[in-house]
Amino acid sequence: MSSEVKSEKGSEKSEKLEKENKASSSGNSEEDNMIKGVLYFKNPFDVLGLPAHSNVEDIQKKYKKLSLLLHPDKCKHPKAQDAFANLNKASKALEEENNRKKFSTIMEEARKQITKEGKMISQVLFEYEVKMRTQQLINNMEENMLRAEKMKKANEMREMEVIQKKRDEDLKLVSEEEKWEENRPKRVDAWRQFQHKSFKKVEESKVKRKAPGELKPPKVKLVK
Repeated sequence: MSSEVKSEKGSEKSEKLEKENKASSSGNSEEDNMIKGVLYFKNPFDVLGLPAHSNVEDIQKKYKKLSLLLHPDKCKHPKAQDAFANLNKASKALEEENNRKKFSTIMEEARKQITKEGKMISQVLFEYEVKMRTQQLINNMEENMLRAEKMKKANEMREMEVIQKKRDEDLKLVSEEEKWEENRPKRVDAWRQFQHKSFKKVEESKVKRKAPGELKPPKVKLVK
């Protein structure tokens, strides 16, 4: 009789422990999924789990709720601090009207694309597809921006190289002109020396032709 009572008590205890483990694992799973979503999505609306065109009041309420759950002092998840930082970033981004309009427009475009594809799926799966398509559109936009920035930098580098080359050529030309000017006295002096020598040779030649008593050879007459 006592053994049966003990067995029943042991069975009840194991069932209680099993329920507690299930509840604990379920809670951890929900927390883990929430943190994964906050860290994965780049769309601030999806980070906060809000629909497009949510107003500032809705954003503040959802942020306050999630920040209490994900605050590193309360949440013991290893990535709680990163998730909390990303949550703050998303909330601040949506404080600006331009950002709200930009991300709402991207979400609407994703919704249009999924609708146009005509997939026969449930509403839950449809909303999930919209989130993933929104993520894809944001990734494409970032890649295009990065590519454009690289092209801009490459063009700026080429322009700088052209400017530097022109500057070097101008400096070389100025240097050559300065050297030309520096050597001007030498060239003038050399020219004067050349003219002096030439004049001297001409004068000597004239003196030789006019020298007195100079005998010239007789002219030879040819006999026919």
